[in-house]
Amino acid sequence: MPWQEEAPFVKELAAAFKQNGITTKIYLFDHNYNYDNISDQNDYPVKVYSEIGTGFEGAELVVGAAYHNYGGNYSELSDIHWKKPDKDLIFTEHTIGDWIDGSNLSARLVYDMKDLVIGTVNNWCKAVIVWNFMLDENRGPYTDEDGACKTAFGAVDIFNDGSLRYNSHYYAVSHISAVVKPGACRIDTEGWWAENMDYSAFRNPDGTLAIIFASSNGAEQNFCVTDGKEYASVRVPANSVVSVLFGDVEEQPAGMTEGQEYDLIQNKSYILSDALVYGSIDSDCFFRNLDNSDTYRFLGTDGKYRIVIDNGMAETGRIYNLNGQYMGDNASKDNLPKGLYIMNGKKFIVR
Repeated sequence: MPWQEEAPFVKELAAAFKQNGITTKIYLFDHNYNYDNISDQNDYPVKVYSEIGTGFEGAELVVGAAYHNYGGNYSELSDIHWKKPDKDLIFTEHTIGDWIDGSNLSARLVYDMKDLVIGTVNNWCKAVIVWNFMLDENRGPYTDEDGACKTAFGAVDIFNDGSLRYNSHYYAVSHISAVVKPGACRIDTEGWWAENMDYSAFRNPDGTLAIIFASSNGAEQNFCVTDGKEYASVRVPANSVVSVLFGDVEEQPAGMTEGQEYDLIQNKSYILSDALVYGSIDSDCFFRNLDNSDTYRFLGTDGKYRIVIDNGMAETGRIYNLNGQYMGDNASKDNLPKGLYIMNGKKFIVR
């Protein structure tokens, strides 16, 4: 539908909503950044706003515009924002499929995190939706009509045997929703910007800060982030996505039991089984917190794990700094810089 047809339609739709007590918000356009390369459709939402004005019934329901990324670049979002800054922007559709090796997590995750999440929110989007959440092993359900998409993957694919495959959209949404809470506001950042790394920062309603990193850099990056009061050391491995939450986190640590499966979040604290002192998924996944509360920080990568108890973990000889960053093992102890460290659950000082 060209903007010349959508403008009068939206006025009628908003009026009908208002007259019937429907408060659903209306977003214009809902298509690609490049407007399908049709020149007179450029700046589509701005042209609709100008055509319909603000004096019609239900005008308050027309709150913004929605975009997809099957053509063009997310920089178009900022262009529209600055032309109409009083209107919202949301991102409402992208799908993965055979045409982009969509089930290959290593090929898709960093790109999708940069393009769908960080790129959109850094250009004024208030929401991100992926299409779609779950499909079966036959890429359905879908209609048999011409034009139906029959080659797509879901964020999660479910197979006839009940098994699940988690694709890039699942992890992209999981990373941001794990640390960015409802009502959060994106905040500005400054300082060092690593090559081939994108990031976005947020302040949550509880005052905590969330940062999402997506790196296509072939080398690991280590740096410090701060709001001037709190400091956190961050390690971003090569070609990876990292989500960070820091500040005064009041959330209660989650309890875990041997043999059960859990979705674990990096740098979040957990309570292990009361009967056992140390627990691990492998030899270096948990780091005992320093507050004497018998809670343990998870140092692995976000994801689903089955908990296995390892009472020998206390004697691993692995060394961490006070931020939980792995610094080496006992053999590298003499090469550490000056500071306070943890090994085998105990603090020691390098002078």
